[in-house]
Amino acid sequence: MFIKLNSYLGDNEPQIPVWININSISSIRPYNHESSLTKVTYNINQSILVIAKPKAIIEKINHLRYDKL
Repeated sequence: MFIKLNSYLGDNEPQIPVWININSISSIRPYNHESSLTKVTYNINQSILVIAKPKAIIEKINHLRYDKL
């Protein structure tokens, strides 16, 4: 199962949708307290900044895993 997240490239850059396998995600952490950016680590050592709160990403993953049974 894959989750679609919007990557953050910079203030003046467009957001790019990225599809990540939810089973390869190893960490979801806030980037800093003042922003809505989250650092998602996947495939052991790759990471990406996305525009979403950690709680929203976790809820989306849980919905994909458990609500479709």
